[in-house]
Amino acid sequence: MKNGIWQARLDDLDQPLHRIFPVWLLEEALRLKRLTLVKPSLWADPREDPCTNFVLTSQSNPRRPQQELAAYLAPCWAQCWSYEENSDVLLRAYSRVVLDPISKRNTDPAGEGVWVTTTARKLIGAMINWVEALPGHHFFLGRVIYEEEAFFGQSLANRLSRSEGPRFFSTPEGRAESLFVKRSIFRHEDEVRLLCVGNGRLDSGDKLKTMPIDPNDVFTEIRFDPRLMRFESRERQERIRGLGYSGKIVEDESYTKALTIIPMAGEWDDPPA
Repeated sequence: MKNGIWQARLDDLDQPLHRIFPVWLLEEALRLKRLTLVKPSLWADPREDPCTNFVLTSQSNPRRPQQELAAYLAPCWAQCWSYEENSDVLLRAYSRVVLDPISKRNTDPAGEGVWVTTTARKLIGAMINWVEALPGHHFFLGRVIYEEEAFFGQSLANRLSRSEGPRFFSTPEGRAESLFVKRSIFRHEDEVRLLCVGNGRLDSGDKLKTMPIDPNDVFTEIRFDPRLMRFESRERQERIRGLGYSGKIVEDESYTKALTIIPMAGEWDDPPA
């Protein structure tokens, strides 16, 4: 722990981290100068927060009612980043571009995403201010551990046999540990999670928690979806410049058609008429 912030499995604080924001959410972050963290209950995967699916049953007292571990969990808000820089799998999962055949504009701008890059060091720098502004909250930044399906959650279940029992997951460290485990089918995401753990019960507080940032300090570069036509990408760039972003914008040409020149040693037949 340093400055009230826990770090886990972060070997290089200056290694780039990436996240695909919905375009509208990035614009909101630039306009309002804030990051939005969400409760894990809003995530699509119902097994993303494994301890909410644990049910305790007593082997020594069969009459004792079963107990959901969720009753012990501290409230938490999260935002996910990734070490993966050029994943087409992530791009297609978090950004939707369907070009109109005539105008060539994206017909689904609400589903469109944009790559944003930062570093762990920059996120931690922002988190230091959050610690001061939110007493009673604890902040974590850590790389996710991926477990095989057959053993998923076992490391967390093993915690229950220790002296603290289920109350371990009421502590900031325990709650954070419960959210740094993920199924191996998502290993390609190479995820880093930013967590804010509060006090109270799992359902305490709002579903969203916003944190102040200086986007020009936290964000190191922005890349728009490479499937956009150039004119629409330029419109997106002008939009975020107008919202005050002065940092680097990278032209992603991974979907740009490129002709390949093949040197031929001799002559070749003409194509069929």
